[in-house]
Amino acid sequence: MRVKVFYQSGKITEFDTGTFCSSEPFKGEGKNGNNITTEFSLRFDLLETEGLMLHIYWYNAIIDEQTAASTDASVSERPIPHAGREPGRFVRLVSKDELTDIAKIEVDGEMIVWRQGPDLINAIKFYNQELLCYSDAQTVSVNGRVMGIYSYLKNAHPLSTDEEISAMFGYPLSAFKRIQEQELAQAVTEDVEDEETSSNDVSNETSETDETEDMAGIGALNAFLSND
Repeated sequence: MRVKVFYQSGKITEFDTGTFCSSEPFKGEGKNGNNITTEFSLRFDLLETEGLMLHIYWYNAIIDEQTAASTDASVSERPIPHAGREPGRFVRLVSKDELTDIAKIEVDGEMIVWRQGPDLINAIKFYNQELLCYSDAQTVSVNGRVMGIYSYLKNAHPLSTDEEISAMFGYPLSAFKRIQEQELAQAVTEDVEDEETSSNDVSNETSETDETEDMAGIGALNAFLSND
């Protein structure tokens, strides 16, 4: 994982969990077991309270009386031991005091935080909602596509229930129903806006007609007075 922090001051800091790292950084700790995998947890949920934290855990291959195990008949009839999750280190990549100078943060080349005025924006949430909800002339949102796929499949399988239809394209019925409600709400909003636009157009046309009639009346009055 490569974490790149850009500061408004011009400073750029990069953290790389792969470069110059020992293959067994926790070899001498705890039960002295072998680390079979390492977990890196980048805690953006703690950004505003603690700064940018990287939590590191390692998985111990040692087997003792505390080791959990489970059976998977497709692999083996005997219980298979679980690797123990061990605490490794907490690394503070950006302190809370440095947050006001952050311009943006990238992880493996993808921007996940950017600054807008005094605020830091969660790009993960933003792009997820953009993907689901935003549509224009060139782009159809995921929610819009879900409704299109549902309509197609419903026509193709008229005897199937909504639950069966939504399962065909990988959506739980509850998720599909939420999308359906959200899309219907947008349609109602658009209808109200269209009615307001039509009402405004009628009012404008009436005003223009009244102004034309008023101007015609003034012209006739001037002509009458001129003849006198």
